[in-house]
Amino acid sequence: MLETARGLCSDGKDVVVGFLETHGRKKTEELSRGFEFIERKKLSYASTTLEEMDLDAILERKPELVLVDELAHTNAPGSRHPKRYMDVEEILNAGIDVFTTLNVQHFESRIDIVKNLSGVEIKESVPDSILDLADQVELIDLPPDELLARLEKGEIYPKEKVERSLQGFFKRGTLTALRELSLRLTAEKVDREVMSAVQNRDLPQKAKTRDRLLVAIGPSPSAIELLRWTRNKAFNLEAPWVAAYVDTGVQLDVEDKRLLDENIELAKHLGAEIITISNPSVAQALIGLAREKHVSEIVMGRPQMTFFHKLIAPESPVDVLFKEKEHFTISIVTTEKMKRPTLWQLLRQRFRSKPGEYLFSFANVIFTTALLLLLQSIIGYRGVGLVYLVAVLYQSLITGRGPIYFAAFLSAMFWNYFFIPPRFTFHVNEREDIIHLVLFLVMASVLGSLANQIRASEQAYKEREKRATFLFGVARIFSERNALSEILSTLAELLKESMNLETSFYIRGPDSTYSFRSEGKSDISTKELSVALWSLNNTRLAGRGTETLPHSEGIYFPLFSGNEAFGIIGFYTQEKRIDFSTKSLLEAVSKQLALFLEKQNYFSMRSKTRAFEESTKLQKALFSSISHELKTPLTAIMGAAQTLAESKMPVNSADHQAIVHEILASGTRLTHVVDQLLDMSRLESGKVIAKREWVSLEEVLGLVLGRYESKFENRKIEIKGIAELPLLLADFSLIADVIRNVLLNALQYSGTNGIIQIQGQQNAEEVVLEFLDEGPGIKQDFSEKLFERFSREYPSIPGGLGLGLSICSGFMDAMHGKIEAANRTDGKSGFAVRLSFKKEATS
Repeated sequence: MLETARGLCSDGKDVVVGFLETHGRKKTEELSRGFEFIERKKLSYASTTLEEMDLDAILERKPELVLVDELAHTNAPGSRHPKRYMDVEEILNAGIDVFTTLNVQHFESRIDIVKNLSGVEIKESVPDSILDLADQVELIDLPPDELLARLEKGEIYPKEKVERSLQGFFKRGTLTALRELSLRLTAEKVDREVMSAVQNRDLPQKAKTRDRLLVAIGPSPSAIELLRWTRNKAFNLEAPWVAAYVDTGVQLDVEDKRLLDENIELAKHLGAEIITISNPSVAQALIGLAREKHVSEIVMGRPQMTFFHKLIAPESPVDVLFKEKEHFTISIVTTEKMKRPTLWQLLRQRFRSKPGEYLFSFANVIFTTALLLLLQSIIGYRGVGLVYLVAVLYQSLITGRGPIYFAAFLSAMFWNYFFIPPRFTFHVNEREDIIHLVLFLVMASVLGSLANQIRASEQAYKEREKRATFLFGVARIFSERNALSEILSTLAELLKESMNLETSFYIRGPDSTYSFRSEGKSDISTKELSVALWSLNNTRLAGRGTETLPHSEGIYFPLFSGNEAFGIIGFYTQEKRIDFSTKSLLEAVSKQLALFLEKQNYFSMRSKTRAFEESTKLQKALFSSISHELKTPLTAIMGAAQTLAESKMPVNSADHQAIVHEILASGTRLTHVVDQLLDMSRLESGKVIAKREWVSLEEVLGLVLGRYESKFENRKIEIKGIAELPLLLADFSLIADVIRNVLLNALQYSGTNGIIQIQGQQNAEEVVLEFLDEGPGIKQDFSEKLFERFSREYPSIPGGLGLGLSICSGFMDAMHGKIEAANRTDGKSGFAVRLSFKKEATS
């Protein structure tokens, strides 16, 4: 590592040493000279001072490459991460390259193999997934004899440690096996790169089957070895694998919950898909999951059982799986930690309950016995057994299996002692009474156990229902609400009611800045905020119950979808540990919120894109108008003015009048273009507000025709029914602009001699003003685009920006009116526009 880094330094690369342990080796110390070292961080622990790699100093220095020795090292208490490989992951996330060293025995999946080879317990490990982060792996491989020679020379350890080392790893056979192990591990890495090349079509595609493995885990130490075994096989088969935990409804104590969480976290580290199922039958749950996931092989562990073990324990899930005729393989893995339990351990596991439940069981039998002593003369001593049976069944609704068996046995003893003749002895005279007593004991135990199983199934069903109800409530919040502030407050209320959690949010806004929002947790400390920001910047889970700053008050989930982070969500609870079930629910909430934020971001980006497209379209139209609609009349005005300035023609001459007319016409055209742009600007800004005043359409039409008399002086315009129309409450200037634009549109498209007809009529609820011309008509595929901005049906006809009808539509919307367009109904080609107004009552 040092030699390679020195070569890169010579090439000008910025390299620093983050952490290096020389172990007193002279050659290592010589190679390390000349490098820039990051000063180690000093931590106080148990009256001693420990030195660790200073992660923050490296991130602040931000070199191109950092050297980190001993990747599997466990950090001192008080560090940000418990493991050094997690520090390296954060350095990589910051965009800094890392060279690091790692021994083969420290890979999580190889720990058990190494222990069997060497007899040495490996206490420090890294997940196998860390190898997938490496862009390049260099194997340092030496023959065992050469390595032993280096050891004896003191090049590896000091002389005093050589003898002890020779009794551990440094045996020729052990070194040979470890060498094979390292070669295989490197080969797996290379094989994965080959498969990646196949997927990228850099190599020819080859046909292969697709396997999928399923391993059953639980709160057992043996699950660790099962997970490692499954991961190794899945890696060799290049197959995905699933780790499943079946919740049978049995209540787990604190230690079992801790062990289960650790096993699930290990499965995550090893790259498994985690699934939890609630089902009283482990075997049936695994069979259903195997069918659903198309599993080819189920991996399970089973200790060897004696006859007495089988007598006490029910049929194991492995036995049930072997009886099923399914198309999957069952692999049984026997591990060192899966030793055969003692009878006492099996009895304790099967009948374990809280001491209070046994106390309740004893009190229940005592109370029932006292009651029966009063009723004995009425029901007889044989009827007493039925009452005891009812009492045991009642108790099965409250306590576990152990107290039920205890109550059944105690009831049988009390029935025999207090009621069966001869009373107050355990002797039984009648054979029938002995049979009744035995049958009672069997029936009470069986019925009580069955009732207890039903209760456990009911509890599991309630837990599933509670979980489903919570998730449905979360989904409902996101489906029924659109405002982010309302969603966050409602979501916080649901979390408080359902899970007694306080919540805080740190959400990215539209301007890419983050805003903090707390729901119920108002005293967020600076330390907690720094944990949250770390989670955001690294897009990783952090806080309580995680591997990063586990002693924080809250647990923080980054809100990210794809490769984009939208914020974080923090949850705060008084519980010391957050179990996997709760963590999975919180993860579901964070994913829902991240998806909502991603959707909001998508709509925001789409709106910006549309605005940009419209802006680009407007910009092009403006350039077009400047080059044609503005430049043409300006050129005409300039030319006419220059002619007037240079000529000495009489003022009243025909040529003089023609030039003046040209100037006026060009000025009018220029004014029309500017008016259209201003009107569209008003519509876009939302500043068009219609006034309500009494308006005469005849007066409006006369004003428009008078203002544009020069344009219509050579055209025939027929006006019908306008004088008979009533006064309307509307906006005079807006109606005038609408009529002006429609008339100018008709003038432009109806040729030089076409007749323009304006007709007015009144019906029960509206007044209609029709404009009919003899233009080419509306194309069928263009009717929907007619009122869009910058839309021109016949671009070859000169003049116009394509804004007139769009402005008319906007003005009519402001007056709660309507404008329509259609071809003429008499078979001639033409263009018709309808203006509709609500009729106002007049007094």
